[in-house]
Amino acid sequence: MLAENEQNTLVEKTSGLLKNEIDQVTGFYQLVLDFFANYSFQLVGAFLIFLLGYFVAGKFGKMVLRVCERQKLDVTLSRFLANTTKMLVVVMVTIVALSKLGISVTPFIAAIGAISLGASLAFQGLLANYAAGFNIILIRPFVVGDTIEVHG
Repeated sequence: MLAENEQNTLVEKTSGLLKNEIDQVTGFYQLVLDFFANYSFQLVGAFLIFLLGYFVAGKFGKMVLRVCERQKLDVTLSRFLANTTKMLVVVMVTIVALSKLGISVTPFIAAIGAISLGASLAFQGLLANYAAGFNIILIRPFVVGDTIEVHG
């Protein structure tokens, strides 16, 4: 009879634990349903904004590349300007999509500004070399395909 009472107690404990876990899963399921019911249109809207913006960024990049080629700019400079334009448009579209989700982008933009200032101060020498290379591309003392001969 003692073993039977222990079995009943064990069954009651197991059933209590199982009921507790089922309640937790049900609560999580309800939380997910509530989240998607409240924010599904914002998620879809942000996703569509990002996809459309990425498509527009690609078109802007190609347009800048065509304009640069029409003006007979250097190939390196043309591709650099096209890729930079595309990246800037994608960053702006990402910020718009994040704001559509309800995320405050003001601290994010302030953090980008602070990081940019710190990085520019840390990489002054590297940025000076980068600017010198950009200057060489602009004044074009030589172009892609030229051969340079040094002391024979």
